[in-house]
Amino acid sequence: MPKDPHDHPLDPGFDAENFPAIGDYGLIGDGRICALVSTYGSIDWLCLPNVSSPSLFAALLDRKAGGRFAIRPTTPFRVRRTYDDATVILCTEFTTDTGRCRLIDLIPTDEPQSVLGAPVPQREVLRLVEGLEGEVELEVLFEPRPQYGRVTPRIRKRGKLGWCASHGFDFINLATDVEPGTEAADESLRLTFRLRAGERRSFSLVYENRGPGVIAPVGDDAWQR
Repeated sequence: MPKDPHDHPLDPGFDAENFPAIGDYGLIGDGRICALVSTYGSIDWLCLPNVSSPSLFAALLDRKAGGRFAIRPTTPFRVRRTYDDATVILCTEFTTDTGRCRLIDLIPTDEPQSVLGAPVPQREVLRLVEGLEGEVELEVLFEPRPQYGRVTPRIRKRGKLGWCASHGFDFINLATDVEPGTEAADESLRLTFRLRAGERRSFSLVYENRGPGVIAPVGDDAWQR
């Protein structure tokens, strides 16, 4: 990612031909897995359940078929990114004509529930958003494409549990406390919502292989993690 957290003008569209510069990606990880997050707020590379496993998102290699998990404003924006202190918690601030918000990306390394003996997901990626000024409309694009884009699983709504996409023995679930303004899901999930100053929302992507699907709580519990 850029060393200086200066503003960079960006087009909000997902351009199928225009690849971001590799230096514009930020890295998050927990020592077992890692993900690359673009300045468009898009996870364009993630392999599960290990770094040597086939990819779940690979838009880094194929913008059309590789798959991604993006959260970004629906209108033109500027972006400013830093890491939180000496951690691999990536903070991305989006500024639009109507407001400013922060996207926080991390892979939890120490689940508090495990201390209490409660089941925890095999792997989890947390994406948290908070409104800083005014109001920002955000779009979420969730396109799981296992096996380096060779598989296109169908996404099923599971009520308050979120959306599930399964492939073979793999269980993939996206949960959120967002009340979407608009929502559409089939082979991809697209939803939009508005975020005002002081509001916080969370997205939890969990993965299980050959085991029961454990869904981590969202809302305040996600922020505590």
